[in-house]
This record gives sequence, structure tokens and C-alpha cells, in this order.
Amino acid sequence: MIDAGSFDEAEQALESNIIYTLAMMSAGEMGPFTATYLTALLYHKLGWALFSYWENHKNQNIIPRSTRCFEKACELNLEAGKHLENKAMINDLQASIYFGLGRNALVLDMKKQSIRYFRQCVSIDLPSNATSAPCQKIAREGLGKMSDDCFIATATTGSTASWQVRVLRQFRDTVLLQFQWGQQGVQWYTHWSPPIAEHLRGNPTQRRIIGWLISAISIVIIPIGWIVRMILSRR
Repeated sequence: MIDAGSFDEAEQALESNIIYTLAMMSAGEMGPFTATYLTALLYHKLGWALFSYWENHKNQNIIPRSTRCFEKACELNLEAGKHLENKAMINDLQASIYFGLGRNALVLDMKKQSIRYFRQCVSIDLPSNATSAPCQKIAREGLGKMSDDCFIATATTGSTASWQVRVLRQFRDTVLLQFQWGQQGVQWYTHWSPPIAEHLRGNPTQRRIIGWLISAISIVIIPIGWIVRMILSRR
């Protein structure tokens, strides 16, 4: 069974790998920024190994160590990305690093930081067959669910428990997040709606008008959501 002490050994092995990488670099076997990328990859792998250990044992002390590995991987990978031509390789690793940081922040109940890292993850342009593409998919779904306040609807109705918010939230979770275009729409909404909601809170007349519009939209999407969910259930 793996214990926390095993990761002390892993960190020592990582240091040895870094020393080896630096030795190869000084011997002319690899360029300095290739070495930087490989070192970032090593930190990234240890970060995920630590997270896997936490999943099995729920030892909260492990998560900060995992986060430190991801942060170091992030620093090194971004530095390597300034000089290496293979941007696809850099972007693929970077998306996984941001996803790891977001997952760790979520474990520690740091919602704002998690949202920030997940947004950074999904903002990276990756092909659909990239290694980190599944990370982006989960990050998009996480962003949708963490924006549980439905900011504009909450601002206009005054409650996260209003029927409009419940209808919109259900439509988001059961319809929009089932499609890539819907995930992108939710991502856009999550990014832009908080300042709009804040503006509406200070403008009663505009808030009332938008509230009527939100209610009308909510009524219309009830049957639309029911039809789409029925179609999806038959696939």
C-alpha cells in the first residue's frame, strides 16, 4: 500500500530526475527549454500521483503538496512555451496542469480559485484528440455547476430558490451541458454575467424589465427542456 512517506521518496526521485536532466542539458544532449518542459512534465506527474493518493486515502495534507507540484509545473511549462516551437505539446500539458490546480482548489473548498483555474483550462485551444481534452470537458461541466447562482436570474428575482432560477438551472444541467455549443454558452455566461448582475442590482427599473424577460424565457424553456430530455433519453 502507498503511504505518504512514499511520496517523500517520489519527490527525492523527482529531484534526481531533474539533476539528470540538467546533466544531459549541460552535456549537449538536449536544449535548455526541452529540459525545462521535461521537468515540468515530471512535476505534473507527481502532482497527479499525489491527487490519486488523496482520492484513495482522503489525507488533506496531501493536496497542498500536489498543488505545489502543479504550480511548479505551471511555472516551468509556461517558460518552456516561450521558446519551444511545439505549442500543441505545451498547451496539452498546460490544460492538464490548470485542471489539476482547479480540482485541488475544489477539494479545499476554494471555489473562486477553482473557477479561475477551470476557466484557464477551457480557454486553451486544443484539438479534440488531445490528451487533455477530457480534462477540458470535465472543467466545462464543473464551471456550469459551480455557477449555481444563475447570476442574472438571481439578481432579478432576489433569490437563488425562485422558480425561474430552478427552471434555468435544470435546463442548463440537463440540456445545455449535454452539447458542446451549450457548454461554450455556459462558459461565456459564467464569465460575463456577474458584472451584469451587479449592474442590475443597482438599477431597479432595468432589473424589473430584465426580470419580466427572464420569467418569459423560463416559461418558454419548460416544454423545450422536457422535449429535449425525452429525445436524449431515447438515444
